[in-house]
Amino acid sequence: MEGIYGSDITVEGPSLHVNLGGNLGPDPAIVTSGAEGSGQHWFSISFNDVPITSASFDWAIYVDAFHAYADGVQFFSHVSADHPGAYGNTGPYVFASPVTTLLFTDSSNGAIGIDNLTVTPIPAPGAVLLGSIGVGLVGWLRRRRAL
Repeated sequence: MEGIYGSDITVEGPSLHVNLGGNLGPDPAIVTSGAEGSGQHWFSISFNDVPITSASFDWAIYVDAFHAYADGVQFFSHVSADHPGAYGNTGPYVFASPVTTLLFTDSSNGAIGIDNLTVTPIPAPGAVLLGSIGVGLVGWLRRRRAL
């Protein structure tokens, strides 16, 4: 997945799979966890070098619920008590501070998956510095013209 994000990431979790099938569109899911009835499922994606400021993704569950956490704080949840199998898409969710780990879980024993994960990395320090210099220069030029 490093090629998708452009920086080093770590994907962890029990019984990870590449293809959940069906509900997440024609392409295989990026990450899925477990088979129905085999205990709680979870997986995490850690952005090791460059934290993120927002995320959106397609999600699917096959029994109970889907929860998403950013550095331990829940930002998305869908519970499907009436019927097995639900799917949809999220956000984008913009986080109040940079996030290093996204965690995805179910509530008890249903397989879960995500696809089409899109994240926004924090701007590089050089880009922030150049942007602030540009804003300062524009302000200085306007003030100079006014005089």
